[in-house]
Parts: sequence; C-alpha cells; structure tokens
Amino acid sequence: MSSPYYISSNPIPYQILCHLSSTIVEKLNIGLNFIDIPASYEQTKHRSQIIRLIIYQNQDKTLIICRNLCRHAGGDFVHDIEDLPEIVRCTYHGWKLNVKTLEYTKPADCLKQKQLTIDKKDNGELIILEPLLYEPWTIDSEEKKQDLKPNELRDYT
Repeated sequence: MSSPYYISSNPIPYQILCHLSSTIVEKLNIGLNFIDIPASYEQTKHRSQIIRLIIYQNQDKTLIICRNLCRHAGGDFVHDIEDLPEIVRCTYHGWKLNVKTLEYTKPADCLKQKQLTIDKKDNGELIILEPLLYEPWTIDSEEKKQDLKPNELRDYT
C-alpha cells in the first residue's frame, strides 16, 4: 500500500484514488458527469482496473465527487431520463441518489454516499482522495502472531 497523503494542516490520512488532468476537468459539463479513470499500478494489486466516479459540477464550477458504486449492494448508478438532472438510479435495486446532496432519496433517509476529497494543484490537476481506513484483515498474519509466556493465560473456570 502506498504511503498516506495529507492535505495541508488536515490530520486525516488519505489514499490517492486517482488523478484528473486539467484537460478532463475543463471538459466537464455543468451538472452530471460519469467518469471512468484507469487505476494506478498500486491500486490494481487489490482492486478493479477502473475507478468509476460520478462528478456533479455546479454552476459556480464547484465539484461534488463520489464513487459510482451504490452503498446498498454495489451496483453502478445510471441517469434515468424521467428523473431530475441530479438524480441517479442504481442498476441493481433501483435505489436513487441525489448527487448534489449525496443523500439517497429512494428509500429516503437511509444512507448517505461518501463524498471524495479533492486536492487541486496549481496546474489545474485534481487529486481525488479517500480517507485511509484501517483494514486489519490486510495485516500479514506473521505480524499478528504473539508469543505467550508460561502462565500468561489463566483458567477462570
């Protein structure tokens, strides 16, 4: 796993999910954008080859970015012509997400999609970040092994 990434004075460690070039950022439409970005070599060891994002660009050019992955069952989101411009629907069970607020609208008040963090560079490139989570199952089993000393465990029966 790559080393943690930190944003200025923010103490939260992040992992770099992907980079968006200034060219991609300039081509974003106002409103809903679906983007697929190839994963870096480090990410392909443990994850899929493509990072799928939903990017909502407001009129003032601010961005709201989340993964194109439903938190309910892992389905992809699509935009349905019958829905409002900021609503996407999961292909698995029809759950609906408001991309502007990142709140699920169907069913209502159940989950909230995680917003990804953006670090903008001077050249216009965006670094898309996720909080670095502790994953105990990824620790090597040899590191977890502990030697017990005689009489270290007591029998309480």
